Amino acid sequence: QITGDFLDAPITFTSEDAKSQELTLKAGTYTLSETEAPNGYSKAADITFVVTDDGKVTIDGKTIANNAIVMTDSISTHQVTIKKIADDDKQTMIAGAELKISGSHLAEAITFTSNSKEAKSITLKAGTYTLSEIKAPDGFDKADDITFKVAEDGTVTVDDKVMANNTILMKDTVKQYSVKVKKISDKTDADGKAIPVEDATLHLEGTDILGRKIAFESDTITPASGEVEIN
Repeated sequence: QITGDFLDAPITFTSEDAKSQELTLKAGTYTLSETEAPNGYSKAADITFVVTDDGKVTIDGKTIANNAIVMTDSISTHQVTIKKIADDDKQTMIAGAELKISGSHLAEAITFTSNSKEAKSITLKAGTYTLSEIKAPDGFDKADDITFKVAEDGTVTVDDKVMANNTILMKDTVKQYSVKVKKISDKTDADGKAIPVEDATLHLEGTDILGRKIAFESDTITPASGEVEIN
């Protein structure tokens, strides 16, 4: 809308694509205001302009070419939070993951490294993006890519599910390794080799890198070779 001393009432209009709005105004000072921005855009700041006695238009003392005032809207941006967590019940945040966000609205990918104290907050325009883990921290497997959408109203969704507090959780699982254990006697055979012990009961317990207790369903019984493989 346009307001001014020489107007009995504000002049209101709605912008159209590829079309300017022409108005006839008396000499005086006026203010152009955006009362509502289109979806996906932020409202522009007010523009105060002067129509001079000779019909020229000035803003801040500068003459405007062709009396054409340009009001520019910026595309709206929204805050998105990325949390890199372990696959435990506590959603423990983990450090050292090298992450990347790519999308058509980005001139170049956003890269950052996770830390265990705070989540990463990023400002993004409405659009579709992909969160990728370039490198997992030591002791963890890389997570699958996550494709997410930022709506024009700022809502963040993954697979059409709304993310609480615009927060995306990317989980890493602790790596698993195979370990071979061989039970032998303190005696040797005719060739001087250690004799394997069969039917020995082995019990294994411990904690993983997250401090979780590792529980095995049952003890392990050694075969004739005396060697077992534990995952």
